[in-house]
Amino acid sequence: MKYVIGNNLVTQIATYILPSVGQLNCGTDYDDWNIGTFYIPYYCLDFVQKVLPGAQLAKYELRTMYDMRNTLSAVKPKNFDQIYKLYTRGKVNAETEYLNSISDVIDVVSINGESPLRSLIILRDELKRLNKNKIENVKIKEIDVKQRLIKLDGGKEYLYSNLLYTSDLTSLLSLDKNHLVEKYIEQNYATTETFSLPVVDKYVYHCKLENENDIEISKIFGQIATVGKPWFRKIFYNGNVVYESLKQIFEDKIEGNTVDKYLEETQITDTLGIIKVAGIDLLGKCTEWDNSVGMGHIIRRCNALSEYYGDDEKNHKIIFPGQENLLY
Repeated sequence: MKYVIGNNLVTQIATYILPSVGQLNCGTDYDDWNIGTFYIPYYCLDFVQKVLPGAQLAKYELRTMYDMRNTLSAVKPKNFDQIYKLYTRGKVNAETEYLNSISDVIDVVSINGESPLRSLIILRDELKRLNKNKIENVKIKEIDVKQRLIKLDGGKEYLYSNLLYTSDLTSLLSLDKNHLVEKYIEQNYATTETFSLPVVDKYVYHCKLENENDIEISKIFGQIATVGKPWFRKIFYNGNVVYESLKQIFEDKIEGNTVDKYLEETQITDTLGIIKVAGIDLLGKCTEWDNSVGMGHIIRRCNALSEYYGDDEKNHKIIFPGQENLLY
């Protein structure tokens, strides 16, 4: 059997595109759905049309405001990117997709006139509905990569022929009790140092939009990129505001906006760019350990993997015997 493990937007996209797979939901994953953005890029319009053929789809310009040490500006300051990278990643270089998410104007898909984040939620919910017959809610105890077994609480075991993991790399290591995944990563990606996951905590706060100044800003801008404060990005949507912070905030309100929900995530500081390990395909920003992963990458990878997750035997055979060397 072929399985997709995870419970986020990446999981739903993979389950929808890949044929003959079962989806094993394993708890709740990252609030950013493992793609690093809170919107649907406009270049993914064809995919959205396929999933939601009856919806009204339009291009929406998501605008960013910049908060440079308490000075708000609609124009990005010249040195903002350099300071933002150091502030959030602790390094001078960062992946292009990481900085694209705070561009002045981002072309995104609006579904039925909704905001970027609300449109993303609509897409996720529709994918869940379409995938419902493939989904099983489980609690995974262990993944045995030698025996190709998924072991569940209660003693049940699933034998897999193909496995696509869409949760974070940290959780995969914790499920691999024999530490083979970590061993293979060390052999192929680490050099003289012992491999360890380079993560720092990221704190996400969902708040009611109550601050009058924020309410006025939200009418024009979809987000504020910030340096010099505990949070580094504010996202506005449907009467709410989401704060992404590098530090924990022990308050009931942030800038006068009441906190409704609090989540802890991991933020990538270094990039491995790993797409397969120990026979397990990896998919998603926090799974591949790559901040350049966006929705377009997810869709392209799923389309590329679809033939190997299909049932057609011709997909796995060399059609012209004697010409194997031409493939390499």
